[in-house]
Amino acid sequence: MTPAAGKPALAQRHLQMVQNARDAIRRWPTLGAGSWLAAFLERAQRDPNIVAVIAIGSAIRPGVDSDDLDLIVLCHDTKLLRDKAPIEVDMRSKNLVRVDREIECGGDLLIWAVRFGEPLLDKNHAWTAVVRRWNHRLPLPDPVAALERAKAAKRRMERMLDAGDEDAVNEFNVVYLTHRARARLATAGVHPASRPELPGQLRELGDIDLAASLEAALAKR
Repeated sequence: MTPAAGKPALAQRHLQMVQNARDAIRRWPTLGAGSWLAAFLERAQRDPNIVAVIAIGSAIRPGVDSDDLDLIVLCHDTKLLRDKAPIEVDMRSKNLVRVDREIECGGDLLIWAVRFGEPLLDKNHAWTAVVRRWNHRLPLPDPVAALERAKAAKRRMERMLDAGDEDAVNEFNVVYLTHRARARLATAGVHPASRPELPGQLRELGDIDLAASLEAALAKR
């Protein structure tokens, strides 16, 4: 194939990626986020270090609110990923060779991505292979790790309370309650969904108090 012949095929693949993103992402935090993602996917398609881009979080979930866009970027080497996302896009990078081990150890981000994520770019079906390997034996997130994160968030919340920073207190309270909710669900054998869906999942378990606390904290943001 000549370079000239390859350009239309590359352009067609890029258009398909952009359309996949539009289909997968139900709510965009800003118009700029959509423009940035389209440009990033074009760069990612040409970048041999990037293997896959997966959308996760509340922006791809039906019937819930969301105020940002969460992405996982699978790379051969995360240190070579140079792209910087805008503030409304939370982009996390993962090394492809470590994915299986992280899932096996209860890594909640990749477990969530396997269960609920939407691939926007998947070179050589690398992400599809991960999903196939784990889809029917997916572990639950580690509740002990979630509780440790909750404790850390609570300590930071208390420091912000002493400093009189009410906005930061509210934000760390959301983080604290979110990790507590994820730990509660994982302990009960339930895969946590996106953050806005957690109160409903907690109510199904009968944990009304934690559900109400998280809901109230989210309403304050």
